[in-house]
Amino acid sequence: MSKFDTAFQQQVAAHYLRNDNVIQAVGELIKPDFFDSEALAVIVAVQGFYLRKYNAAPSPRTFIQILQKAHARKLVKVADMQEVRQELGELYRDSL
Repeated sequence: MSKFDTAFQQQVAAHYLRNDNVIQAVGELIKPDFFDSEALAVIVAVQGFYLRKYNAAPSPRTFIQILQKAHARKLVKVADMQEVRQELGELYRDSL
């Protein structure tokens, strides 16, 4: 259990997912196990993979494709993919 509330964790994930300045500044410091939500942890894990490979934020469409491939290959373990999709939608709608 994190000492940070859910709203803060969602903000961190949203910035890590979409904000190139944050990605460049803290890139490898954000880890999936920092998040209480399994959905946020999966999103951060997939973003971390993309970041290590391309050093940038993926487009929403690219992110979804990577997430689907990782899930199909069982590289991402998640009980509820629908929860991940809902969380991802919220992160992309966030005003940052």
